[in-house]
Amino acid sequence: MSDLLLRNIDPELKRRLAEQAKRHKRSLSAEATAILAETLAPKKEKGLGTQLVELFRDTPVPDDFEFEYDELPGEPPDFSDFK
Repeated sequence: MSDLLLRNIDPELKRRLAEQAKRHKRSLSAEATAILAETLAPKKEKGLGTQLVELFRDTPVPDDFEFEYDELPGEPPDFSDFK
């Protein structure tokens, strides 16, 4: 493992880091390491669904893109006697 020395840390920043470390039940060093690891971790690629939504978000929906039903759906099946 390597060491990293940080100098001239703003006292308020150090205080907030210490509070967060206490909440997470970690040392100051462990909390700083966790923050660095999370921040610098490779970002996950967006899923296909998210990409499609972003791609077509501003595309207008045509007027004929409505579904018409001749009748309402029937009652759901009753499975209370199913064993």
